[in-house]
Amino acid sequence: MKHIWNQKTSPKLKDFLWRVVSKAIPVSSNLATRGVPAFPCKRCGGVEDDTHVEDCNVIIENLDGTEYLGRTLKVNFADKPKPNKEPLYPETEYKLFVGNLSWTVTSESLAGAFRECGEVVGARVVYDGDTGKSRGYGFVCYSSKAEMETALESLDGLELEGRAIRVNLAQGKKY
Repeated sequence: MKHIWNQKTSPKLKDFLWRVVSKAIPVSSNLATRGVPAFPCKRCGGVEDDTHVEDCNVIIENLDGTEYLGRTLKVNFADKPKPNKEPLYPETEYKLFVGNLSWTVTSESLAGAFRECGEVVGARVVYDGDTGKSRGYGFVCYSSKAEMETALESLDGLELEGRAIRVNLAQGKKY
């Protein structure tokens, strides 16, 4: 069950998944009473026994492709390759981090504010997955390094919808 949801999955979805999974198959939890030695599953981190991988495969078969609140669920093992994952918005190597955004700023208004410095290839405000509210930051991508540098110099500290924004070079994800 470790990889069927993560920290960002809503509690309603977690409850739904748990109810469906627990009805779909009796997950192996009473190993000692059956005299089967338990050890950590290398694929999902759960407890593995002679039927564990089969249990996971049945759960995947039963849930993958089902509908929940009008959306199709995608359920698989975490190490299974994801085919052709499209980016959330167009990105280039000329990417800026924009912080201290007002809660009312949208991806469209962010792109509009940055267009004065050049061709904006993509812009995105980041939202909290559980609440749907802005996290107060976003990213803007330009088509050239010169445009990105112009925006970095001229827009840092600019007031956008009532707040002075911070503009920095975007860095890779930190783990």
